[in-house]
Amino acid sequence: MIGFLTMLVLASFVVLIVLFTRVSALAEKIRELEWELRNLRKRLAQIPSVAEAAPAAPPAPVASPTSPPVPLTPSPLPGAPSTPYPIVPEQARPHLPEKAPSRTREEFEAFVGGKLLNRIGALALVIGVGFFLKYAFDNNWITETMRVVLGFVAGIAVLFTAVRTHRKGFQIFAQGLFGAGIAILYLTVYASFNFYHLVSQAVAFGMMGAVTVTAIGFAFKYDSLAISLLAWAGGFLTPFLLSTGHANEAGLFTYIGLLEAGLIAVAFRKPAWAILEALTLGGTYLVFYAWYDQYYADDTLALTVFFLSAFWALFFFSDVIRTARGIAVQSQLRQLTGILNVSCYYGFMYDVVNRMHHDWMGLTTLLICLAYLLHVILMMRRPSEDATLVGQNVLTAIILLAAATWIQYSGFTTVIFWSIEAVGLVWCSVRWNMRYVYIAAAGLLGIALIKLADTSGAFSFDKPEQFTLLLNYRALTYLSLAAAAGMSAVLLNRHVYREIPALRAILHAAWCAVLFTFVTVETNDWFTQRALGMNLSESLHMNYREMMTLLCCWTLY
Repeated sequence: MIGFLTMLVLASFVVLIVLFTRVSALAEKIRELEWELRNLRKRLAQIPSVAEAAPAAPPAPVASPTSPPVPLTPSPLPGAPSTPYPIVPEQARPHLPEKAPSRTREEFEAFVGGKLLNRIGALALVIGVGFFLKYAFDNNWITETMRVVLGFVAGIAVLFTAVRTHRKGFQIFAQGLFGAGIAILYLTVYASFNFYHLVSQAVAFGMMGAVTVTAIGFAFKYDSLAISLLAWAGGFLTPFLLSTGHANEAGLFTYIGLLEAGLIAVAFRKPAWAILEALTLGGTYLVFYAWYDQYYADDTLALTVFFLSAFWALFFFSDVIRTARGIAVQSQLRQLTGILNVSCYYGFMYDVVNRMHHDWMGLTTLLICLAYLLHVILMMRRPSEDATLVGQNVLTAIILLAAATWIQYSGFTTVIFWSIEAVGLVWCSVRWNMRYVYIAAAGLLGIALIKLADTSGAFSFDKPEQFTLLLNYRALTYLSLAAAAGMSAVLLNRHVYREIPALRAILHAAWCAVLFTFVTVETNDWFTQRALGMNLSESLHMNYREMMTLLCCWTLY
């Protein structure tokens, strides 16, 4: 009896689905016909009649020797101006462009009935299926295996209906059915693994992947961004839905890498779907962070670095291929994707590698910098490339180069290398006319100056007994920084940047201040070394000589 009732309810439910589909399709077809009829009426109203379009030829005037000639212009009325206005033929009058009509009430009703209610109907269909199945499950009408089978059958049936509906021309309604079918399949796989434990985690991952690939295929075939977004959401929710509480780094990140590659390929073939690539990047690093925060261990360093670099490389080289082939993509989304990719990748790499292998972090940062530098060279060979994207990659390479120096070196050595890099950046800005590069160079010189002031021994030698006037590492640091500021000012003065006197004045003041400080600290440390071992009177005399020498040096300077 229960089986008969179950089959009766299922048959009724199928009949309702078929009726709902047919009624919705007919309603949408009627709306389309009404829409076409209104457009035809508007066009007919704008077309002039035959009599207006082709007026009858006037009868030939009867020749009369006594009749006066007919004037070409009308006679002026009494009190009117003496200069008559010529009559402009209808064909010679300029036709102003018609204003685009605003959305009418019928169009708004078509939007609500054709699109909005279609989405609501699909959602209601999924909710109805869920409530029915829950009621049947609570009363034990259907076994667990049959529940899963029914879920798959229902999902495939809805997808088959969506395909047939799309072929008949109801694209909007078909998109709602596609979404409902994919959602039913996702829920069925989740229930088979998490609720009933009918399949293993590997099998469930494979089934979820197959559903995702199916959704991507439908999105690509029917050119539907909505279906691709549904595939994105289901693909990245799969690891959370099928989690068992145990770390499986290789399986998880292999799945994420394949999903990432597939979604990037779809976005690559469909440039208008650039938002899909940005969402894929966010989902990839979100899954990685969730795993890293809970399951990461130091013994998996090599495998973690490999997968993390693979995630970054997929996005980076997709951008390189776009540059090489000249594929136009939305510039703002491309910039956002590039910034988030390098920021997330380098942040995770620094936290993973630097904690155990600090010596390798500087080299790692330099290699990433070289990758972006090569991309910049490729971009500069294509004049049509967006200047904002070029600047973004240039600034990324500069920041990574400065970070590599800061990580690899310390103290005075960092200041020396930053000074050399700043001069090189100014030269590049002059050579390739990149104004933002010399601003970055000036900022790097400012950071180098702060680093020098913060370094131990910058204003007084740590071991006065080992001090050698001018022949010490601190003196080389001061002279390098002063020379970098001076050379930068000279390079800017000789090129097209003469209209920025403020920056040149700051650079000149900077190298003067650095040299002034250098002379002062060197003189002070030399007298401090000479005063070692002296008695009180000799020390006071030495302090007096130091003060007089400093006054002379300052005056000469």
